[in-house]
Formats: sequence, C-alpha cells, structure tokens
Amino acid sequence: MTARTKHCLLITMLILIASVNLLAQEERKTWFGGRLSAGVGILGHEDRAQTTLSGGLAWQAGLVALFNSGGFASIGFQPEVLYTDEVVDTKMDVGGATVNTDMTTKFSSIRVPLLVKLSLGDPNTIQPSVFIGPFANFLLGAKVEDNRSGSSTDLDSLNTVGYGLAVGADLRLLRNLIVDARFYLGLSEYIKDDPLKQKFSSVMVGLHVMFN
Repeated sequence: MTARTKHCLLITMLILIASVNLLAQEERKTWFGGRLSAGVGILGHEDRAQTTLSGGLAWQAGLVALFNSGGFASIGFQPEVLYTDEVVDTKMDVGGATVNTDMTTKFSSIRVPLLVKLSLGDPNTIQPSVFIGPFANFLLGAKVEDNRSGSSTDLDSLNTVGYGLAVGADLRLLRNLIVDARFYLGLSEYIKDDPLKQKFSSVMVGLHVMFN
C-alpha cells in the first residue's frame, strides 16, 4: 500500500468516526431500503503499453441503511451490503500481433461500503447529497472467458478480501426515492503476487428505495 493510499484511507476513517460521534449526539432519523445499480467495470494495471482495456457491465443489488442527524443541513452514516458483478474486456498486443481479442474477465463479490453523507434540503421534497467512504470487498469468484471459443477458466491465487474508496453524489426525490452516481476506486490487487498489480474499479448509477 502506497503512502498516498494510506493517507487517503486514514482521512476517510477520521471523517467516518467524527460523523458517527456527531450522530450519537443528535436526534437521529433512520432509513432502511434497497439499492439497484448498473455501470461500467474498469480494470487497471501497470502493463498499459501492451494491453487495451474496455469497460464491461457492472451491476449491484443489496440493502442500505441511513442514520441521519436530521435538519436542513445534515450528516449521515450509510452502511451498505451489496452483491456486485463486474466485467471487463481485454485486448493484448504481444510482439506486434493482437491476441486474446475477445477475452472477458468477470468478478462476483459482496461489497460493504461505509459512507459518510452530507445532505442539504428537505428530504420530503428534493435533497441533494455528496458522500465518501471506504469499502471492503469479499470476493466470491472470478473467471476469464474466451468469447470466441466459449471456454472459461477460473482464476486462482486470488485475494479474497479487498478494499477501496467510494465517492459520489445523490438526489432524493419524493422522500422515498434516491438516484445516485458513484465511483468505486479499487486500491487492492485482486491476484496474489501479481507483477501487473491489477486493480478493479467501476462507475455506477443507482436507484435506492428507502423507508423510515
């Protein structure tokens, strides 16, 4: 883990702890609901000169809670438990020839974001918010598919627990509906001792249905 990554996670955790302490002193408003989202998976690594990456479908579904301080300007703590599927397509250039021109890498995991949310406005009408927080990723499985031959290979030597940072914004509409856009930045390598240091990120747009 680089020093910059450590500083980023430390600052996020301090904000998270401060928000929880603040909520403990305020009259809380608690919401529970579900989230469904879709977007694009992004696979990054250090061998960009020989590899071209294109995003594939990413989607999530799961449960969300929000513990909010209330008021026109409010702070909230939003933990989530989300089943996550992420896909990326890869083209590799070896010796001037393009090979593996239709390879797809698929990941499935349980993702647990712990978000700090800042909101303005009345939740009964329209309320914009921004949020940031760390997430943990518990890998359920990963495989590579050759779409030309139809064959697939399960990936071995995986790091089953990963971590990263989530950041985004949302808009509450008509009290119970929330539309959001977020970026998941993967900060951990998903293959053990990988010289390419491959990390998985994604961009998603989602819909929450919340009740209190």
